[in-house]
Amino acid sequence: MTPKKFSIVIITTILLYGLSYKLFGTILYGPNPIIKFLIVIFTAWSAIGAICLVVEFIIRGCFEKQYHLKLQTWEIWIHVRPKKIVQAQYQLRYPYWQYSKRDGTADLRHHQNLIIWQNSVLAVDKYLVTSKRPYHILSIVKELRFNGVYIQPCKEEQDKYDRVKTQKLIFANSHSIQDIVKQFSERPTEFETFCAELFQKMGYKATTTPPTNDGGYDIWLERDGKTTIVECKCYSETHSVGRPTIQKLVGANNVKGANTMLFITTSDFSSGAVNYAQEAGVELINGSHLLVLLKQYGMADKEKTIIQQSEWQMTMEDMELYVPADIYAKYFL
Repeated sequence: MTPKKFSIVIITTILLYGLSYKLFGTILYGPNPIIKFLIVIFTAWSAIGAICLVVEFIIRGCFEKQYHLKLQTWEIWIHVRPKKIVQAQYQLRYPYWQYSKRDGTADLRHHQNLIIWQNSVLAVDKYLVTSKRPYHILSIVKELRFNGVYIQPCKEEQDKYDRVKTQKLIFANSHSIQDIVKQFSERPTEFETFCAELFQKMGYKATTTPPTNDGGYDIWLERDGKTTIVECKCYSETHSVGRPTIQKLVGANNVKGANTMLFITTSDFSSGAVNYAQEAGVELINGSHLLVLLKQYGMADKEKTIIQQSEWQMTMEDMELYVPADIYAKYFL
């Protein structure tokens, strides 16, 4: 029982005592059996709630003292396990709508639609930490790791590690444009992620757009207070990007209003596209320039494929992949 719920029970119990006294002149032995029953039930509930709350306070205090952290909310519950766990681990479970559309967002045809919140769990030493808000568990995991506690990567982090490893190996083995085209020609969204990784190495905060309804661009960049939209195209070396494709990016920026625009491709640009880009203020990166950037930022170096914890550790932004867009926008931002 949380302090908030306990307060509600206490207030309800006091009101029932007051009602009994006002109606019958006694707080317990009035002639109305229903009120008497409610008083007994809520009094017992209050007593049990008080005991549970004291126990929870003690357990939370021990947990906070042992791991040198402060729990910020009562949406996090700490339980004591009968046995210590050998390897700390955690599992994230994400909310979903009771009735949803194909994309996971709420089906508005159902007026009494509910968000189903599942318990995320962290098991560490003798403690079992639970919360229906996965970001609370993630926050504790990050703080514990910062304090030197090893916690086994969750499934999402293992998947992220594999993706990062694949990207680094691709960078390290990309000795020609043909290597890149061969890798991404049938997986354009992965090429966008590949480019976003490069921009991150260049000092940008890079965010890829959803595969569908991307707004006419693939990556949103931020650095030094400036914003850039990027369009990425993985074409064969013989392909030439024309002016109409550049115009689409300019049209997209009429809506987004980024400071600059950038178009990156594994192929090259037609003369018409180059002239228009100069007029419209669009920076162009062709295949040969892309290879130069890979080498310049040390990506084409097999010795630099070491993966740091910060690269695979789960973040709030990563949760967007697993949470319906409308729930993420309301509760995770």
